[in-house]
Amino acid sequence: MNSIEIFKKALKKYLDGRAQSDALFAQAYAKEGKTLDDCANFVICEIKKRAQNGSYAATDEEVYGLAVHYYDEDNVKVESAGGVQIVSNYQLTDQDKAELEAEAKEKAKESYLREAEEKAKKALEKKQEKERKKAAEQPAQPSLFGDLFNQ
Repeated sequence: MNSIEIFKKALKKYLDGRAQSDALFAQAYAKEGKTLDDCANFVICEIKKRAQNGSYAATDEEVYGLAVHYYDEDNVKVESAGGVQIVSNYQLTDQDKAELEAEAKEKAKESYLREAEEKAKKALEKKQEKERKKAAEQPAQPSLFGDLFNQ
């Protein structure tokens, strides 16, 4: 899990908790068209605007306040946050670690299966090509009746 994913996980945990304890925010949090990815990009871009010499230290309250603002406002402009590095004080829980391990295992399994399928496909194509070449090299089967019936 990269730093952006950890950042999103921390945002989601906070926002989920806020939605449970604040009915008004829960309505804003459920707005159609609002996503966690866009929220994270919004927060990162807003903090990036405040950075001097390429870095900025934001408090938790500042970050969470921007996230809440993203969901509260309908006309928030979301830009791409590309090329940023985030250092977070979010501590991974045992559950987070277990999820990461399961996710890594699933990705490894998918990768292994994809490679095995590609290998099997290549082997089948190679076998079919061999059979085509062999068939092309064999002389035509002579007919017992010659060309009598091919007229």
